[in-house]
Amino acid sequence: MYKVMLIDDEKFIRKSLRNRINWERLGLHVEAEAENGVEALQMLGQIKPEIVFVDIRMPLMDGLSFIREARKQYSNIHYIITSAYDDFEYARQAISLGVDDYIMKPVKVPEVESLLEKTVHKITEEEISKQLKEKMLAEGMTAATQGKKVAAIAFYVEEADGIELIIHSGLQEILNQEKQVNIYRLREYSCTDCYVYLLSGEELEEHWLFEAAAQIWAMLREKEGTAAWSEILPKSEIKAAARRCIRLLKTKIFYPERKILTKISFGKENEKAEEEQLNQIRHVLGGIYRQLPNGNYTAIRGELMLLPDLIVSRNNRIVMIESYIMELVMVLERFAQQEMDELETDIIFRHVREKDYLLRYRTEEELRASLKEMIRCVCEIRDKGERKELITDIKEYIRNNYSENLSAADISGVFFLNTSYLSTLFKEKTGMTMTTYIEAVRMEKAKQLLLNRELSITEVAAYTGYSDPNYFSKVFRKYTSMSPRRYREEAEEDSE
Repeated sequence: MYKVMLIDDEKFIRKSLRNRINWERLGLHVEAEAENGVEALQMLGQIKPEIVFVDIRMPLMDGLSFIREARKQYSNIHYIITSAYDDFEYARQAISLGVDDYIMKPVKVPEVESLLEKTVHKITEEEISKQLKEKMLAEGMTAATQGKKVAAIAFYVEEADGIELIIHSGLQEILNQEKQVNIYRLREYSCTDCYVYLLSGEELEEHWLFEAAAQIWAMLREKEGTAAWSEILPKSEIKAAARRCIRLLKTKIFYPERKILTKISFGKENEKAEEEQLNQIRHVLGGIYRQLPNGNYTAIRGELMLLPDLIVSRNNRIVMIESYIMELVMVLERFAQQEMDELETDIIFRHVREKDYLLRYRTEEELRASLKEMIRCVCEIRDKGERKELITDIKEYIRNNYSENLSAADISGVFFLNTSYLSTLFKEKTGMTMTTYIEAVRMEKAKQLLLNRELSITEVAAYTGYSDPNYFSKVFRKYTSMSPRRYREEAEEDSE
């Protein structure tokens, strides 16, 4: 039986749900009850329910806040919102959090049982799908590691729709002519536009990998991108091979002219240069940390702008670059934490929080410019201090009406302001144009809606204000560097 948790601050509501629903017939059992979100969070780890009924308005922690927190630790729970308030904004927020449904109190038994039947069916399908994926992965890995040695080879190909077949069939043909190399696509290690393969054979040789990469790029002709491979390792080092391959591929930002990257070895001179560079980074960060409590923001801004040039250097190993970029993000969040809301934080830092985000940059100059723009944006927000009520109201209006046909002219009409004046004011106060903000709100909502498998891409487009699903897909790809379909697939893979 699947376990159910009931969360409502009114005891008689919980009792009514427990007693009026035929849980056993549905293959369910009410395992626990809680009267608020705080109490429920403390119980989740022990109970591990598959389905949670949660009221929206509760003391200490409301239902939506509870779901946000619970999602961080338990991604496979199905939520059903209950509320006495017919408030569409609550319903819309619930949808954005990926809840299964939203029902009004007083609840009707047939409606609840019908909803539960649908939810149980969904859970069962998810379990079967997961078992099949695990079986396929296990079989694929077994088939791909029959040899004594393994290596990984990766191709990053921009605008790569439909390119997987060319790469896979090309590798099969090139490496199996005489060499008998087993090939398996490692989807869990790659982001969109990146194709990572595990290679295994009795006697792998590096010149085979170079030959394969060269011939694949000859097939791809003028496509933008790069190939790399790991060193040849013992059979037991499968995951290490994939990690090292991706790490090497990320160095393409320092060698944009190369189609094929070979292993870059750092000599003593490079090690010394890296240590000097890291000492400079630590010195600058130390100065920032000392200035933050004193509120010396002018000095902090100057120090922040030094970091991108110090961090993004070919003297630094990729793992160090990624580590210090994450530290830069944490410093920026602390620098302007009182001035940025959650959505602004998501918009500004989204690129560096994506999986293997370094692969998306062509050159080191492009990455540095992106980091500097991120710093400028945060500094502009910090400079403005308390945002004026007008801008707060406009942002709230956009969030509440993102599914409509919004434009700067429409919004200026709502607030009885000159369009040019409002656009300038919005940019001045937020560090971004109103069009950028509208698009970002829609794309962030689209990312949340795509987690709901029952919604088609066309429906997600319509819910976020796009009548043309093809145009929606184009905007989504520009915003996230992947198609809506691929984003949904990766989100599902990551949740498993």
